[in-house]
Formats: sequence, C-alpha cells, structure tokens
Amino acid sequence: SSDLRENKTGTNYFKTFYKKFFERKSHPYGYYTMEGVDKEKQELRKQRKRLAFFSINSAILFVLSYLLVYLTYQLAVMLVASRYGINSILLFYEVFFPIGNYSDKWNSFNIIIITFAGPLISIIMGTIYLLLYARKEQYTGLKKLFYIWLGFHSVNFFLGAFVAGMITQQGFGYVIAWMFLPTIVKFGLSMVCLFVLGLIGFLYAMNFMEASGSFFWTKKSNRWIYLLFCGFVPWASGSIFLFLLKYPRVMPQHENIVVYDSIISATMFFVIAGIFVNFRAQ
Repeated sequence: SSDLRENKTGTNYFKTFYKKFFERKSHPYGYYTMEGVDKEKQELRKQRKRLAFFSINSAILFVLSYLLVYLTYQLAVMLVASRYGINSILLFYEVFFPIGNYSDKWNSFNIIIITFAGPLISIIMGTIYLLLYARKEQYTGLKKLFYIWLGFHSVNFFLGAFVAGMITQQGFGYVIAWMFLPTIVKFGLSMVCLFVLGLIGFLYAMNFMEASGSFFWTKKSNRWIYLLFCGFVPWASGSIFLFLLKYPRVMPQHENIVVYDSIISATMFFVIAGIFVNFRAQ
C-alpha cells in the first residue's frame, strides 16, 4: 500500500509539473494568460467609466463655479454702485443701470470704483480658493476640483477681464480707459495677464491631477487623456453652454457685453494650456 501511495503521489506531482510548464508553453493564450487579460480589460473598462463620470461632473462643476464667481463679481459692482446712490438690476447677461449711461450721477471717480469692484473681489477670492482650499490634502476628488475651478474662474475674472476690457472698453475696460495708458503699455499688460494665467495652470497641474483620486489616471502615459476629458472638454463644452445660456434676447445696455464675457471665457484656455504643459508634474 505504501508503494501504491508513493506511486500516486509521484503521478500527481508529474501531472502538476506537466500542466505548469508544458501545457502553459504550448498554449500561450490559455487559462492563466486569459485570466490576466480579462482582469486587465475589466479594470480598463472600469477606469473608462470612471473617467466619463468624472468628465461630466467636471463640466458641471465648471459651469456652477463660473456662475458663482460671476454672481460674486456682479453683486460687488451693484453693492458699490448703491453706495453712490445708483440703483441697478441684475440681469442674466449684465448689470442694468436704470439711470442710463449719461446721467449726472456718473463721474470719473465712481465709474472707476464701481467697475473695479468686480475684478477686485474676484482676484481676492481667487487667491483664497487657490491658496487655502485647492492645495489642502483633505480635500479630494470632486470637492478639490470644485475649489480649483472656483480659483481658476476667479483669477480669470481679473486677469482675463483686463484683456477683455482693453479690447471691448466694457467692464474692466472703463478702469483702463480712465487710466489713460498708452496702447503699447495696455498691450504689454495684457500679455503679462495671459502669461500669469498660463503660469497658474502650470503651477496647479499637480493639484488638478490629484483631484482624479486615481493612480491609474495620474500615470504619465494616461495623464493627457485625463486632462483632455476633465480639463479641456469641460472648458470647451461649458463655455459654449454658458454663451448660449447668457446670450441676451434684447439689445443690452452695454452693447459689447457679450463680446466682453466671451473673451473672458476664451482666456481660460491659457490656464488649461498651462496644465497641459506641466502634465509631467510629480
């Protein structure tokens, strides 16, 4: 019986040895290999679904954060205007002043103060969002992404508004006009503003990628896909949606206000471009 037991043990060992080495080599796409491939495909499918979910939410947060920053900007203008006895009405595309553009209540000083109130509160809030919230490690995922979009929009409503104001003579442009700056100086400051927007995107590339909450999409080979669908696509689709949402049905009081807002949305591209330039951030 002992000889029979040893014979069976040797036979089982031989069968196991044969399956591990000979069958696996003769069938490179056999059970063991296919199991790994299936798991890899399942993981890839899972990450793609996660990316689609995150991309849609990123676009929604882009729009919501824009509206929050836009309301903060306009409410600051209305609050300061009320201090000078100038009533205002908040419309979905501009702040309307019932006294008109040629009232005696307007003067060079209060025009500068009122129109500068929006960009000023924006740059203050943008600094707070980016320095105090976007960098915090306890804020992850969509919460971190929300603060990042808030910070980007806020600083853009100062830096991008400077560029838009110089071109359209609306909003921040009234401040620039009353400063009587030479054209070459205004052009140079606009280039500086665009450069700073790109630099902000460059510096916050790591924080933007951290918001994904996934090591898979922070790999260097996958980062550009994540940035494309969670950065560029939300900016492009969100900007188009906001343009259609805010397009006036009647002639606005400030005739170039649509162009002004469109340029502000367009300058956000420099922030997105800065993130792409630094996609290899550690």
